[in-house]
Amino acid sequence: MNTQKITQKTATNGLLQVAGMVLGFMLGGAVSAAVPAESRTISRAGLAIGGVAGATMIKGNDAQALILKAAGLGVSAREVYGLATDYLKKNTTVSADPTLLEKLKLGAIGLACPCDGSYGASARMPSLAMPMLETSYNEFDGSYEVQTSNNNSLFR
Repeated sequence: MNTQKITQKTATNGLLQVAGMVLGFMLGGAVSAAVPAESRTISRAGLAIGGVAGATMIKGNDAQALILKAAGLGVSAREVYGLATDYLKKNTTVSADPTLLEKLKLGAIGLACPCDGSYGASARMPSLAMPMLETSYNEFDGSYEVQTSNNNSLFR
């Protein structure tokens, strides 16, 4: 592998490729959103193959060619990632207290945050006791008073 100096042309080409990858990534997401869930696996496989095929068929190094090649690879990258994570999510068990290595694995496949809906968020949600706050204005000294009560508890 050889490296080269960064010039205005190489920097511009790099930015065009990043823009193309983002465009392709977004295009893959748009198509996946339109496909019914029961057909998503075959759609992802088709888009992944089509993206690589499209990128390899485009010749040239002008701006348009760089963007289109990168867009094809962006579509393919998103869909291959989707295929891999779909499989791994189905075959991964999330423990209540994961180690750092498990957290890294879960983060890589999109299971690190219970807020993403990938697994039962309520199973890991702690019991929260939220106090009720009542605020009143004291006209005598011109200040507010806050009173609390612990009668309100959420998520129990």
